[in-house]
Amino acid sequence: MEEITTEIILKVLGIVALIIGGGALYSKIKKRSTVQKDITITGNQNKIIGGDDKSTS
Repeated sequence: MEEITTEIILKVLGIVALIIGGGALYSKIKKRSTVQKDITITGNQNKIIGGDDKSTS
């Protein structure tokens, strides 16, 4: 009886560790989006020129 209880506890702990490890791995792989403000992009046929409004050139 104790062997079965020990086996069940080990399996439950293994599943919990798997979930935590998978969550940690997913958070590192997950793509993050970047938001940029004050950016203007203009184009003429195949040419695209982009830059922020604070450029001095």
